[in-house]
Amino acid sequence: MGPATDAAGRADVEASPEEVIRSGEWRAALERNLGGSGMDLPEPPQVTGG
Repeated sequence: MGPATDAAGRADVEASPEEVIRSGEWRAALERNLGGSGMDLPEPPQVTGG
């Protein structure tokens, strides 16, 4: 099966950003990389299905 027909693989890829946000890793990565910059850290992006 190619990428366009691999429903299980596509579902895994689409779920990945949601998991990173839900687990807190998204926020932790921003704090590690930008926390000392004085910038206001944004809220996580909204993830929508495609």
